[in-house]
Amino acid sequence: YWKDVGTIKSLWESNMDLLGKTPTLDLHDRNSRIFSKTSPRSPQYVASNSVQINSMVAGDSEIYGTIINSVISPGVIIESGAVVTDSVIMSDVVVSSGAKIDYSVIDSDCTIGANAVVGEPISNGKEITLVGSGVSIPKGTVIPAGAYVDNEFIEKNVK
Repeated sequence: YWKDVGTIKSLWESNMDLLGKTPTLDLHDRNSRIFSKTSPRSPQYVASNSVQINSMVAGDSEIYGTIINSVISPGVIIESGAVVTDSVIMSDVVVSSGAKIDYSVIDSDCTIGANAVVGEPISNGKEITLVGSGVSIPKGTVIPAGAYVDNEFIEKNVK
Protein backbone atom coordinates (compact mmCIF):
# COMPACT_ATOMS: atom_id res chain seq x y z
CA TYR A 1 0.00 0.00 0.00
CA TRP A 2 1.33 3.42 -0.93
CA LYS A 3 -0.50 6.70 -1.28
CA ASP A 4 0.76 10.21 -1.82
CA VAL A 5 -0.71 12.26 1.03
CA GLY A 6 0.48 15.61 -0.28
CA THR A 7 -3.01 17.12 -0.14
CA ILE A 8 -5.63 17.31 2.57
CA LYS A 9 -8.03 15.27 0.42
CA SER A 10 -5.46 12.48 -0.11
CA LEU A 11 -4.63 12.48 3.63
CA TRP A 12 -8.34 12.08 4.38
CA GLU A 13 -8.67 9.34 1.73
CA SER A 14 -5.70 7.38 3.10
CA ASN A 15 -7.34 7.32 6.53
CA MET A 16 -10.67 6.23 5.04
CA ASP A 17 -8.76 3.36 3.34
CA LEU A 18 -8.55 1.80 6.82
CA LEU A 19 -12.33 1.48 7.19
CA GLY A 20 -15.04 -0.87 5.92
CA LYS A 21 -15.56 -4.61 5.68
CA THR A 22 -12.74 -4.97 3.14
CA PRO A 23 -10.44 -2.00 3.72
CA THR A 24 -7.95 -0.99 1.04
CA LEU A 25 -5.27 -1.10 3.74
CA ASP A 26 -5.99 -4.12 5.93
CA LEU A 27 -4.11 -3.76 9.20
CA HIS A 28 -4.77 -7.45 9.95
CA ASP A 29 -2.95 -8.72 6.83
CA ARG A 30 -0.04 -10.79 8.17
CA ASN A 31 1.80 -10.42 4.84
CA SER A 32 1.98 -6.64 5.11
CA ARG A 33 3.91 -5.78 8.24
CA ILE A 34 3.61 -2.29 9.64
CA PHE A 35 6.47 -0.77 11.59
CA SER A 36 5.87 2.20 13.84
CA LYS A 37 7.35 3.92 16.81
CA THR A 38 4.72 5.02 19.29
CA SER A 39 4.88 6.09 22.89
CA PRO A 40 3.23 3.77 25.41
CA ARG A 41 -0.32 4.89 26.16
CA SER A 42 -3.33 3.56 28.01
CA PRO A 43 -5.88 1.39 26.24
CA GLN A 44 -8.89 3.04 24.62
CA TYR A 45 -12.14 3.47 26.53
CA VAL A 46 -15.45 3.27 24.70
CA ALA A 47 -18.42 4.02 26.96
CA SER A 48 -21.36 1.62 26.82
CA ASN A 49 -23.73 4.38 25.70
CA SER A 50 -21.43 5.64 22.92
CA VAL A 51 -22.03 4.87 19.24
CA GLN A 52 -19.22 3.69 16.98
CA ILE A 53 -20.01 2.83 13.34
CA ASN A 54 -17.36 1.88 10.76
CA SER A 55 -14.63 3.70 12.67
CA MET A 56 -11.17 3.07 14.04
CA VAL A 57 -10.20 4.24 17.52
CA ALA A 58 -6.58 4.29 18.72
CA GLY A 59 -5.43 3.62 22.23
CA ASP A 60 -5.60 6.22 25.00
CA SER A 61 -8.80 7.65 23.50
CA GLU A 62 -12.07 8.04 25.37
CA ILE A 63 -15.30 7.78 23.40
CA TYR A 64 -18.53 8.87 25.08
CA GLY A 65 -20.29 10.34 22.02
CA THR A 66 -20.89 9.16 18.46
CA ILE A 67 -18.31 8.45 15.76
CA ILE A 68 -19.33 7.39 12.26
CA ASN A 69 -16.94 6.51 9.41
CA SER A 70 -14.02 8.21 11.15
CA VAL A 71 -10.45 7.57 12.27
CA ILE A 72 -9.63 8.61 15.84
CA SER A 73 -5.96 8.96 16.86
CA PRO A 74 -4.42 8.40 20.32
CA GLY A 75 -5.43 10.58 23.25
CA VAL A 76 -8.66 11.89 21.72
CA ILE A 77 -11.70 12.54 23.92
CA ILE A 78 -15.14 12.58 22.30
CA GLU A 79 -17.53 13.78 24.99
CA SER A 80 -21.13 12.66 25.43
CA GLY A 81 -23.46 14.23 22.87
CA ALA A 82 -20.62 15.01 20.43
CA VAL A 83 -20.92 13.59 16.89
CA VAL A 84 -17.97 13.01 14.53
CA THR A 85 -18.76 11.86 10.98
CA ASP A 86 -16.52 11.19 7.95
CA SER A 87 -13.53 12.77 9.72
CA VAL A 88 -9.94 12.22 10.76
CA ILE A 89 -9.14 13.37 14.28
CA MET A 90 -5.42 13.56 15.09
CA SER A 91 -3.90 12.98 18.54
CA ASP A 92 -4.86 14.68 21.79
CA VAL A 93 -7.99 16.46 20.55
CA VAL A 94 -10.99 17.15 22.79
CA VAL A 95 -14.40 17.26 21.11
CA SER A 96 -16.71 18.78 23.70
CA SER A 97 -20.30 17.84 24.46
CA GLY A 98 -22.77 18.71 21.73
CA ALA A 99 -20.08 19.53 19.15
CA LYS A 100 -20.59 18.27 15.61
CA ILE A 101 -17.76 17.56 13.16
CA ASP A 102 -18.45 16.55 9.55
CA TYR A 103 -16.02 15.79 6.69
CA SER A 104 -13.03 17.35 8.43
CA VAL A 105 -9.43 16.79 9.40
CA ILE A 106 -8.66 18.05 12.91
CA ASP A 107 -4.93 18.31 13.63
CA SER A 108 -3.42 17.47 17.02
CA ASP A 109 -3.84 19.30 20.31
CA CYS A 110 -7.11 21.03 19.40
CA THR A 111 -10.22 21.67 21.44
CA ILE A 112 -13.61 21.83 19.77
CA GLY A 113 -15.92 23.74 22.12
CA ALA A 114 -19.35 22.62 23.28
CA ASN A 115 -22.03 22.84 20.58
CA ALA A 116 -19.53 24.02 17.95
CA VAL A 117 -20.13 22.89 14.36
CA VAL A 118 -17.16 22.13 12.11
CA GLY A 119 -17.68 21.39 8.40
CA GLU A 120 -20.69 19.99 6.58
CA PRO A 121 -21.79 16.47 5.65
CA ILE A 122 -19.82 14.98 2.76
CA SER A 123 -23.12 14.54 0.91
CA ASN A 124 -23.39 18.33 0.56
CA GLY A 125 -20.54 18.17 -1.97
CA LYS A 126 -18.41 20.82 -0.26
CA GLU A 127 -14.67 20.74 0.49
CA ILE A 128 -12.96 19.16 3.50
CA THR A 129 -12.62 21.44 6.51
CA LEU A 130 -9.17 21.60 8.13
CA VAL A 131 -8.43 22.69 11.68
CA GLY A 132 -4.73 23.29 12.30
CA SER A 133 -2.70 22.11 15.26
CA GLY A 134 -3.33 23.66 18.67
CA VAL A 135 -6.49 25.54 17.71
CA SER A 136 -9.29 26.04 20.23
CA ILE A 137 -12.67 26.56 18.64
CA PRO A 138 -14.93 28.41 21.10
CA LYS A 139 -18.26 26.93 22.15
CA GLY A 140 -21.12 27.47 19.73
CA THR A 141 -18.84 28.52 16.85
CA VAL A 142 -19.81 27.45 13.32
CA ILE A 143 -16.90 26.71 10.99
CA PRO A 144 -17.97 26.52 7.32
CA ALA A 145 -17.15 23.66 4.98
CA GLY A 146 -13.81 24.02 3.22
CA ALA A 147 -12.35 26.45 5.76
CA TYR A 148 -8.73 26.28 6.88
CA VAL A 149 -8.87 27.17 10.55
CA ASP A 150 -5.79 28.38 12.40
CA ASN A 151 -5.50 30.72 15.38
CA GLU A 152 -5.52 33.75 13.07
CA PHE A 153 -8.82 32.57 11.54
CA ILE A 154 -10.33 32.32 15.04
CA GLU A 155 -9.10 35.82 16.00
CA LYS A 156 -10.51 37.40 12.82
CA ASN A 157 -13.77 35.49 12.46
CA VAL A 158 -14.99 34.46 15.90
CA LYS A 159 -16.45 37.00 18.30
